[in-house]
Amino acid sequence: MNEYIISLKEAQDLLNKLFSEHLPVVAFFVSPTGTQMRLNGFVDSITRDNGLVIAAGSPPSQGSGFIRVLIFDRDLEFSYGDVRVLPEGMREEFAEKHGDSAFAISFLDSDELLALFFTP
Repeated sequence: MNEYIISLKEAQDLLNKLFSEHLPVVAFFVSPTGTQMRLNGFVDSITRDNGLVIAAGSPPSQGSGFIRVLIFDRDLEFSYGDVRVLPEGMREEFAEKHGDSAFAISFLDSDELLALFFTP
């Protein structure tokens, strides 16, 4: 078992902390097709209807950039730790630019990855 994997409850607690304390995050979304997105922002909301929303400004409907990822009713794995929670090819680049702490959501049903970097 990966030593960085955390439970759903621990992931929820961490996301709620990011939301309630309005901590700045750097969000990276990567898909197996090569699509990559990066956004500096905040956890704007976490709801069943909209999923996890990371927004550059609040509310996202005001025209600011945002990433919305549906996280409910999907096969997910949560990791928290240093850059070793990321795929090997991404580690060095992200550690150099954003520090070495990361929270990652791996979408097992699609091989997508959402990584959030932040300073607790």
